[in-house]
Amino acid sequence: MQNFDYEAQPTTVKDRVYEILKREIVLGKLKPGEPINIAVLSTKLNISSAPLREALNMLSRDGLVTLNPRKHAAVSEIDEGDMVITMHLRLLLEPYAAELSIHNIPQNVIEHMRAELNGVLDDPYNEERYIQSDLNLHEILYRYSNSDIVVKTISVVKEYSIRLRYYVEVFGSSNEEGRKEAIHSSTLEHLQILDAVEARDVERVKKLVYDHIKNGIDRNNSAKP
Repeated sequence: MQNFDYEAQPTTVKDRVYEILKREIVLGKLKPGEPINIAVLSTKLNISSAPLREALNMLSRDGLVTLNPRKHAAVSEIDEGDMVITMHLRLLLEPYAAELSIHNIPQNVIEHMRAELNGVLDDPYNEERYIQSDLNLHEILYRYSNSDIVVKTISVVKEYSIRLRYYVEVFGSSNEEGRKEAIHSSTLEHLQILDAVEARDVERVKKLVYDHIKNGIDRNNSAKP
């Protein structure tokens, strides 16, 4: 299985900086509205400001960073309207993608995914591990669809929504036990989806994917202050 997003292996300085900052934003270590001091960051990363500015422009195109006319940078705020639209797009697209993919997902991929998910259950405080498993599980549900348009469409939605998917549900609560419970519940749902994939049960996998995304919406709503 391939590496995804913030675990990619970039080759240029600007790409490495992009991945570092993207990871920090997705994991909630850089908060919405937090300013990004280019001079301080250049010193911290031991790089010139040029690749850093290029990386910030890339993050701006992703909607993760806001640049004002003087090129001052800050982490973008979370847009509630975007969150609602994104989750509803996922409700429409992902069950259908899973239907297209279910008979094409190799058994060894299923077994690898199951081991990864069980690892999350054994270590539910590891939020980075959970996010990677979540991305991987949802990725196999559309990567094997044999449809370029499905892959491209969901990839765009995923790129736009990657931070929105975790910010409230996983990082929005200061309660560590609450975050652990959200990770535990979501991972159990992932395992149910994987069971349906292994059984090649089309209707069940569609329902489970839909219910899982809907439950994610509910967990987001309940985690809001």
